[in-house]
Amino acid sequence: MRTALSSEPSLVLLASFPKSGNTWIRCLLTAFATGAPLSDLGRLAAPAMLSVRQQFDDHTGISSADLGLDAIDALRPGFHRAVSEGLEGPAYVKLHDRFYRNNAGDAVFAADAFRGVVHIVRHPCAVAASYAHHLNNTIDHAIDLMADEAAMHDWRPDSIATVIPQRIGSWSSHSASWQDQEEIPRLTLRYEDLLRDPERQFASILEFAGEDADRAMIARAVEATGFEALRSIEAEKGFHEKVTEGSFFRMGRADKWRDELSEAQIERIVSDHGAMMARFGYDRQAVS
Repeated sequence: MRTALSSEPSLVLLASFPKSGNTWIRCLLTAFATGAPLSDLGRLAAPAMLSVRQQFDDHTGISSADLGLDAIDALRPGFHRAVSEGLEGPAYVKLHDRFYRNNAGDAVFAADAFRGVVHIVRHPCAVAASYAHHLNNTIDHAIDLMADEAAMHDWRPDSIATVIPQRIGSWSSHSASWQDQEEIPRLTLRYEDLLRDPERQFASILEFAGEDADRAMIARAVEATGFEALRSIEAEKGFHEKVTEGSFFRMGRADKWRDELSEAQIERIVSDHGAMMARFGYDRQAVS
């Protein structure tokens, strides 16, 4: 599912609801760019630079810890343009924000800063199981968060986190925001399709961004980033993006949620998100 791409701005967003496969794609991009097996997970491609508080503060000359969310939103479009102008494209950037406009009506993620967005989606039942593990909390808690229209990522009321808050909303509204926006060219990628055919799906990302999708380099990158390889690297050297005990790279399966969620939990998710699930070919039993 793709729309046309402009080649002018440098930034290519990897936008996803948390625990949807963003980090695996960043590992693929890293292995592709270096042409070598991954040795550690400390310097992955597509960093979350648009959410780094220090970078935002350095650009604006203002301490974002002293600003409210609306004031930060007012400054973000200019910050994004400055980052884009300072880089040669395509430059990939991880993002968990939904697409939205600030109080002035300006798109926070606007066409003059972004070459395109790869919108990564995953079956919400799988997201719930993985998100619960990531948060070291219950699946019911994750399901609640996924239905919360006001949900924030990296939000702390004391404003001392190293990243600025990200407005994610519910799984459905997050998905709809990127699917329905018309500011930035979009490529939609399902996590399940990436698992099923990683070489073809990864090539589609590179082609969308305007890169040469060299098949031999893609094959090497896919081989270097299998889930067992990533879990081995994490076990040996750790991963700074992990926020709780246990492995960040958990299972790498599309259907494990069927063993982890109760029927009542599945029904809650379908009730909350059934309409959006249908748009991606998801139902309560399978991925079509």
